[in-house]
Amino acid sequence: MNIKDNQRTRLTKRLLAEALFDLMDSGMSVDKISVKKLCDAAEISRSTFYLHYQDPTDILTEIEETLLKEYEEYDNQTYENGGDNLLLNVTSFVRFLRNNELFARLIRNSTNPEFVRRCFENSYKKIQALEIELIPGAKDPVFAYIAEGSFAFFKSLFSVSSSLSDEAAAEIMIAMSTGALQYAYDRCKNI
Repeated sequence: MNIKDNQRTRLTKRLLAEALFDLMDSGMSVDKISVKKLCDAAEISRSTFYLHYQDPTDILTEIEETLLKEYEEYDNQTYENGGDNLLLNVTSFVRFLRNNELFARLIRNSTNPEFVRRCFENSYKKIQALEIELIPGAKDPVFAYIAEGSFAFFKSLFSVSSSLSDEAAAEIMIAMSTGALQYAYDRCKNI
């Protein structure tokens, strides 16, 4: 019976997640999606919904946590295998996103700044470890700019059908990020 309950729970959660993303893909923000609308789209009862969640944002939070944990494991493994090879690491990230439709959908639809920060947290830590001389107080805003810009780049990349290869997308993102770093560094030298 426990296995059946777990299967039923997984099915219910999958149906709710798919319905939530379908509604978000249609242009609705998660805070505008009612429990009734979500349950109608998932073809489940509201009482079943309330057995698992309090509101639709709980579903999104659960998915974000699961996917971020998956990505963190993948990123750590990639970093161990690729070391400091930035192109390899970023290409691997692009490949991970392309191969994980749910993560790509989440990036396309996310308006949660905490999710954005956590998506790039490992990369951000690696970049921050670089000995880049910026004026006091400039480092965090510069890196936040790069993380937000990288997120917007990927959001755009996965919102349209892009013919860019994984490596080309990685090269563009690296060029934009290092360009922003170089510009900030040059400006800080002159202040």
